[in-house]
Amino acid sequence: MGLVQASNRFDPTRNLKFKTLAEHRIRGAMLDYLRNVDPLPRAVRRFVRQREAILPRLQSNASEDEIAAAMGIPIQRYRRLSQMARSTDPEQRDASARLADSTPAAYTLTLRREVSDAIDRLPERERRVMLALREGHSVREISRDLEVTPGRVSQLQQQALITLRIALGVTRHSPRNLPSA
Repeated sequence: MGLVQASNRFDPTRNLKFKTLAEHRIRGAMLDYLRNVDPLPRAVRRFVRQREAILPRLQSNASEDEIAAAMGIPIQRYRRLSQMARSTDPEQRDASARLADSTPAAYTLTLRREVSDAIDRLPERERRVMLALREGHSVREISRDLEVTPGRVSQLQQQALITLRIALGVTRHSPRNLPSA
């Protein structure tokens, strides 16, 4: 794609070599692709890099509180980002694959339990929105209950869905779908 973009945008009157433009476009297209298939947001990737950079400077038995303090973030945010980062752990993915090979009823039951547990770990407002939607309440009813606009309810729902997808290892390209709860 980058090469095609470069050939379409090349203008010899700009005094720029085609090779330079092509390298730039190809690199950009590759980065876009990698970002697209990455299940984690950039903020979580940045958190993982920061944590890996700080860990060697701390004692080997440093607690979560000490690591969070060294990173300069609240412990709740540290735990949430750590949970999101763990969701892409290959060992957890292998366990999910083994589960998918089991009987459909056992898989569905286990997946529903995972979804419920992940909802329980959401921040309070996101959890309340998801549970209310699960019970069949309308966005308008939820907005009145939370004393926010319907648009804010939709934002909270989207934030919760992103967190749930990450916690459950579901990406846009994943065959694993969330069951209706």
